[in-house]
This record gives sequence, C-alpha cells and structure tokens, in this order.
Amino acid sequence: MPDMFRSWGAAPLAAPVPTVPHLDFPAMMNGLLGAFAPHPARDQGFDVVGASRAGAAHALGSLALPWVGAPNPGPVQTKTPKNASELAMYGLDGKPHGRDVVQDDINDCYFVGAEAAVADMSGGLISNMIHPGKDGGYVVNLYDKSGSKRDVKVSSADVQALLNHHPDQEVLWPVVLEAAQARIEGGAPGNPIQFGIDSLDETGLPGTGLQALTGHSDTLLFPNAGSDLTKTMGLVNSGTPVVMATWKSMTPLGLDPHRDGLVSAHVYEVMSMHKDPDGTVWGLVNNPWGHNRSHGNKGDWDVPAVSDVPGSKWVNLTQAIDHGGIASFATAGSF
Repeated sequence: MPDMFRSWGAAPLAAPVPTVPHLDFPAMMNGLLGAFAPHPARDQGFDVVGASRAGAAHALGSLALPWVGAPNPGPVQTKTPKNASELAMYGLDGKPHGRDVVQDDINDCYFVGAEAAVADMSGGLISNMIHPGKDGGYVVNLYDKSGSKRDVKVSSADVQALLNHHPDQEVLWPVVLEAAQARIEGGAPGNPIQFGIDSLDETGLPGTGLQALTGHSDTLLFPNAGSDLTKTMGLVNSGTPVVMATWKSMTPLGLDPHRDGLVSAHVYEVMSMHKDPDGTVWGLVNNPWGHNRSHGNKGDWDVPAVSDVPGSKWVNLTQAIDHGGIASFATAGSF
C-alpha cells in the first residue's frame, strides 16, 4: 500500500505492468472516505484541508510518509544538450504552447504538466511571468508554498543547468520556469542550482505545479465517474487549467493505469473533454514526455498523437476511473 501514496513525477520510460483481475478499489476508497465526511477531499495549495474527507486522506497518507518522488528510470539520452543561447524563448508565433513542454529525465511531471496546462489555457499568464534580468538571466514571478508571490532570480547558468536535462527542448520558456521553481525548492539563493533540481526530482503533489504557477490549486481526490467528471469537464472546456494524476500501479488492489494506456504515478495535462450520448466521458490528455510509447492501449508500443501536440491521446476517463487508474484531478480554478 505505501507505494500508492508516492508523489507524482514519473520520467520516461517505465515498463508496462501486466494486468490481473482487480478489486473495485475506487469504490472501496470512496466507501472508506464517506465514513469521514460527505464531500470530496481537497488539496488547497499543497495541504488537504477542510472538513471534507481530510481525516481519511491523512490517515491513509500517514501509512507512507514521508512523501517521496517516484524513482527515475534513467532514460538513455542520445542527444547532446542544446546551448541556451541557441534557443528562442517562444516558437514562431511568439506564444507559449503546451506542446513546447518536453519532460526528459527529471521526475517533475507535476510541474511540467502544469506548465503545459497553463500555457494552453492561459498563455498570457506564462508570458507575463518571465522578465529580462541581469547578465542574460531572468526574473520569474512564481508562488512559493506559503502562497506568497516571489520574484525569483534565475541566471543563465541556472537555465543551462536545467536545459542539460532536456535535450529535446526546442524553446526556452519551460526551462526558465523550471529553473525558477528549482531555485525556490533549493532554498537560499546562494545554494547550487543542483539542490533545487534534486528537490524537483523528489517531491510534488498533483496540484504543486498549478499552485506555483497561478497561486492557487484545488485537487479532487478519488474522483468518481459521475458528478466529478462533469465538474472537471466544465472547468476544462471553460478554459481553466486542469491536470490529471494517475495512481502508482498496484494491480492486486485494482490500481492499474496501464489498462488504459496511462503511465503509472504520472501527471497529464487535460486539454479537452466531451461526453458521449451513452454518458461515457472522454478526455484529450497530453503526456509531458511528448509521446505515449510503451503505454499504448492494449499494450501497443506507441499511440500516435491525435493533434499537433506530440504527447496527446484520447482516454476513456469513465473506464479509466473504473479500472482504478486515475487518482485525482487538479485545477487552477475550484471544483
């Protein structure tokens, strides 16, 4: 059970896990949570708070404290890291897009997935966060864990240090924001940037990235396939940034994101949602890896992107919840 409560931050590539008959874990969990309170648990800015189901979430989470990041599988990088001076801040249209984000070997999908979601839904917010600094560096406006807005100084060396972990990156803005978050995570300004990179690699909850980028996050834990998906769909389709977190795969307990081609313990951008006439809810999600290799439907090696976003794919969210694959949705709005 402890692995279920590890933080989200999978880096490519993890091996698929064979599926086995499973217990109805989501229903079991919701039954347990219902004994504490009748409302969904919420993660408001890093802490599950309120009278909701916080007692149950805390009791369950305490089985696996402290929260630690998922192990990095250590993908082999065959590309030479780029020089930051060779990359533009944005693409040809001068705007940030979710497709610009490429997670490589740092386990911070909770942050880069949020970058993609905010870029696609509130691109102007991203552009207004990054300002020129001294000596080729930047000043970035982010929020710390207390909710306070910070002007984070990022040097050109900081940006290059992060870019060295992203050989597939084609534009700078995702790395500049990631470097600023590493500076916040790494403590005192004089600390080496590696302190922050190590922290990014080890910690994070589904709402962490949205909180840092927008100053607010609301997380719906243990979502159901009815009203919770309807609320989430309303937020996504109204232009509010939303991310989706999957469970750590534990097939004997019915936690199996792989059954629906989803990565274990990972955070996705939710780009769009719709409901079929039969009530089935589908989501267009974006894997910040920039691909869906080794986690295709029914064990396929690769699932071709369905849009100009390389990591995009349609997922039957109703079915994925039934399979115990989805742990939560987080938004910069409110559920």
